[in-house]
Amino acid sequence: MIATPYQQPPADVPPTGLLPLHWAELQASAIAADVAAANVASWGPGTPRHWETERAELVAYARLQLQTASTTASGLPQAQPGFLADRLIALDRRYRHLAAGGWRSLSDALPGLEPFDQWKPSQPRPKGRRDGRGNWEPLPGQAIRYEAQPQHPAGGGLLLPRVPLRCWLLIAERQGLPLPDAAAQAAGFWPWALATPGLQLLITEGWKKALAAVSAGWAAVALPGVQMGRRIGPDGTERLIAELQLLAPRRRWLIAFDAETRPSTATKVAAAAGALAR
Repeated sequence: MIATPYQQPPADVPPTGLLPLHWAELQASAIAADVAAANVASWGPGTPRHWETERAELVAYARLQLQTASTTASGLPQAQPGFLADRLIALDRRYRHLAAGGWRSLSDALPGLEPFDQWKPSQPRPKGRRDGRGNWEPLPGQAIRYEAQPQHPAGGGLLLPRVPLRCWLLIAERQGLPLPDAAAQAAGFWPWALATPGLQLLITEGWKKALAAVSAGWAAVALPGVQMGRRIGPDGTERLIAELQLLAPRRRWLIAFDAETRPSTATKVAAAAGALAR
């Protein structure tokens, strides 16, 4: 079968770059094969992506911070090789669990900005805290399901799906927008979105939800957490993250965060959505 621009390609085999287990997880979230192939990749055993390469990308900002911004107690640059080596080794050890494999996002980026990605390890590391004596202890039954780059210079970012042409055309048609011409298609979906303020965008919490929305013909982006769309400065003023500052002007938005069953959590999520909308 030859897929037309509006038809989803067959989904009986995993898309290129995805292990069967990960593809089954994405299918369970209503993510189409072409969307998954463009936005998710497996790493580790059985894939061409080596876990140490993924770890190196994940910790790149943290390594740079250690190498360039470490200081002594008196505020001077830290130049003791042993000090830096110990901390770099500890940083690598913290993410040793990536050796078991997993999947990661392949987020797009707005012009002039760096992409922001997440990694989902097959064996997540436990959440923990420091006890009264400063010793780290795990929290029973709690794990870090998604990893993001520590010491990211912007404190995180927006996850932007790569939108296949099939979905792009469906989005434009449903919203009554002119179909992208050859030049727009060559530039990519997000430059077109920036130049099309009439395009309504949906914002979710979580990568898989955004990919499911794109699969269904919605133009969607994802935050890694409901509070991650804005920053609060030292003086208490708020601002949107850089990606939202570029996308927000003169545009209609739909905020679709999770429907929580616990009243206390639902109140916090609603407050976060309201703060973002302001």
